[in-house]
Amino acid sequence: RALSVRRAGAGWRVGTQRGAVLADRVVFATNGYADRLWDRLRRTVVPVSSAIIATAPLPAEARARILAGREVLYELGAITTYYRIDDAGRLLIGGRSSLGDRAGPHAFPGLRRQALALWPFLRGVAWTHGWNGHVAVTPDHYPHWHEPMPGIIACLGYNGRGVAMATLLGREVARRALGAGTEDILLPPGPIRPIPCHAAWPLGVTAGILHGRLADALARRWPPGPGA
Repeated sequence: RALSVRRAGAGWRVGTQRGAVLADRVVFATNGYADRLWDRLRRTVVPVSSAIIATAPLPAEARARILAGREVLYELGAITTYYRIDDAGRLLIGGRSSLGDRAGPHAFPGLRRQALALWPFLRGVAWTHGWNGHVAVTPDHYPHWHEPMPGIIACLGYNGRGVAMATLLGREVARRALGAGTEDILLPPGPIRPIPCHAAWPLGVTAGILHGRLADALARRWPPGPGA
């Protein structure tokens, strides 16, 4: 773990508990795990926990009733839920979770309830895996990258869209770290803007998730009419 970053001649010295690394450039690719090593950067995002649970491999008939074409799908509600069938035939379903680190197939009962609401025939199926981790939400819901001084680059804020956006931004940041000019980078760097009242983020995240779940529940119970 990096504990310090300091100037060392024309480059940088990254200190750890067991030694140090000298580098021409340092990339902070911390997303929802940014810490007080660079506190101003940490305060530009809000960490939100996302979880996934997985079943045991399902019979072909059950897989065909869920996503016959092996599509990858997410529901664009107030609280996003996403699911797919993997190569082993497991159903994976994910969504927001509690803020603490948790693991195991029974750690996220809300996701199991949602799966059974969508596919009641899965009742009795074994759930074998479960895990969670942090994504990083930004006020504009776009990923950000910064270069506040020569040799220091930061990229974070994938907002739960990490598979596509982190891949794209990672490629561009790698090009910049290897010497490409900023004018040749697909996404321009932006200023570092800490979020006001950032210390209250746990309360805000909890309230936002509860509000989103209530909004989704009400929308399912009273869907809008044809002209809405």
